[in-house]
Amino acid sequence: MTGSDLLRPNIVLVGVAALLPSLGVFAPSFSWVLAALAALLVAGLALATRARMPLPSPTVLLSLVLLLIWAAASLLWSPVPERAQGVIGNAILFLAGGLLLISVARTFDAENQRRFDIALIAGFLLALGLILSEIILGAPISRSIHGDERAGAYGLAFFNRSSSVLVLLTWPFVLVTYRRLGLAFAVGALVASLVVLAILNTAAPLLAILVSGAAVGLILIAPRLAAWAILAVTLVIIALSPVWSGLAPKIFDLLLANNVIEQGLNHRFVIWGFASEKLLEQPLFGWGLDASRAIPGGTQTIDILVNSNGDMSASEFLPLHPHNGFLQIWLELGLVGTILATVLVVALLKSILFDNPRPADRAFVGGTYVATFVLFQLSFGVWQSWWIGLLWLIAAITVAAANRNPESP
Repeated sequence: MTGSDLLRPNIVLVGVAALLPSLGVFAPSFSWVLAALAALLVAGLALATRARMPLPSPTVLLSLVLLLIWAAASLLWSPVPERAQGVIGNAILFLAGGLLLISVARTFDAENQRRFDIALIAGFLLALGLILSEIILGAPISRSIHGDERAGAYGLAFFNRSSSVLVLLTWPFVLVTYRRLGLAFAVGALVASLVVLAILNTAAPLLAILVSGAAVGLILIAPRLAAWAILAVTLVIIALSPVWSGLAPKIFDLLLANNVIEQGLNHRFVIWGFASEKLLEQPLFGWGLDASRAIPGGTQTIDILVNSNGDMSASEFLPLHPHNGFLQIWLELGLVGTILATVLVVALLKSILFDNPRPADRAFVGGTYVATFVLFQLSFGVWQSWWIGLLWLIAAITVAAANRNPESP
C-alpha cells in the first residue's frame, strides 16, 4: 500500500462500496447524499492529482444530455414549472456527478480493485447481518431512526426500500465474490441474498431478483439469444405504455378469475390505466416535467378491491407518480422524451450484452440491468432524488465490479 494509491480518485468508490449496503438498510432515502459526497470527493481528488479519466460512451452521453435538454424545454408547458425547475436542476447536478463516478470506476489498478472487491463483499455481508439482527430483535435501530409507526410486523416495513437496494447490489456482489473466492462462494453469496430478500418479502424486489436471476442463467447458457430477448422485451414494454388503458382491465379480470387479489397490484392497474389515457391526450410532447402530480383528475378517488371478501378501499387515480418509469417518461415528456430514453437504454444494452467479451461480466452486469429495469417499471418515481442518486451509485459500483484491468484475477 502506498500513499499514492490512497489519493487516487477511485479510492472513493472503495468507501462507497463499503458504506452503501448498510446505508441502504437504515437510510436508503439518503443515497443521494452519499452520491453527492462521493462525486465531490472524486472531483477534489481528480483536481489535486490531475488524474485523467475516460469519457463515457458518446451515445450514452449524448442521449442523457438531450433527454435533460428536452425535459428542461418541457418546463414551458409543465403545470408545475416552479417544482419542475428544482427537479431539472437536481437532475443536471446528478448527471455531472454520476458521469464522474462512472468515469472513475473505469480507472482501477489491481491494488485498488482488490480493495474495492473486499469492501463490497464485506459491506454487503454486513448489511445482510444487520437486517437479520434487526428482524430477530424487533428492529431496535430502525425504530430509533424512524419511529414505531412505520414498523409493521417484525419491523419489516422499514425495509421496503432496503430490499430494492439489496437487489441492485446483489449481482455486483456475486460477481466480485466469484472473481475473488470462486464459484462455490459466489453461489453461497447469492443464496444468502435470496434468503434475506425472501424474509423481507417485498413484492417488486422479489420479482426483480427472480427475473434477473433467470436472465443471468440465460445469458450464461445462450448469450446471443439472451441479448436479443432482453432487448426485445425492453422495447416491447416501453412500446406498451400507451395501451395500458386497454390492457389493465383485461389483466385485472384474468387475475380476479384466478382469485389473485392484492390491493397494491390492483391499484397499480388503475394508476397505469389512468396514466395511459392521459398520455394519449398529449402523446407527442407530454404534459411536462414532473406533471404527474398535477394531471387533471389524478387526485380523484376510486374504490379498489382489497381482498376476496369484497372489501374496498378508496385510492387516488394517480398519487404523485405512475409507479412505472417509462409510462411516467411518456406521460410527462411525450414520444420525444421516450425515444431519447429508449436510445439510452439500447446503448447501455449494446455495451452490456453485445460488446462485452467476458461471460461472467456480461451475465452479472446484465442481471443488474434486468433487476434495475423491473424496479424502474414497478416502484419509484423517475425524478425522486434518492432513486436517481442510488441508480448512479449502482451504475458506478457495477462498472467497477466488472473492471477489465488485466492485472485483476
